[in-house]
Amino acid sequence: MNMIGGIKAKYWGSTEDENDDGKDDDGDDDGDDGDDQDGETIYTDIPAQQVDDCRVDGCTECVEAYKEFKPNEIFLACKDKTQFRYRFKCGSSKDQGRCGVDDYCHWSYPIGDPEKFRSDAAACRPVPDALFFAD
Repeated sequence: MNMIGGIKAKYWGSTEDENDDGKDDDGDDDGDDGDDQDGETIYTDIPAQQVDDCRVDGCTECVEAYKEFKPNEIFLACKDKTQFRYRFKCGSSKDQGRCGVDDYCHWSYPIGDPEKFRSDAAACRPVPDALFFAD
């Protein structure tokens, strides 16, 4: 167990729960294995220190989350896998609330959005390390 804000936290895919191997075993793409005894996953708007902390390929928004019936057990979960086009580093006048303290925070929009940087979906977002440090 780790601590986040004074609360016991178990990270997604932790080996501490021997019944949870960290895989999405129920065939959908929601990040859970279908074992709902703890309730649905509730995603917060609190970003991880870095988007890559979720350790999920393609994750573009990693946040703190908890199970519906265990609200004191906080873990990190991938909230979004949308692909974005990133451009300028966000300055202090932009809302950087989606970015963690260790993230590269850049102005972005969803790939394929015809409005591009003028889109309603354009925002400051963390750039995954894979985009910076690709082989």
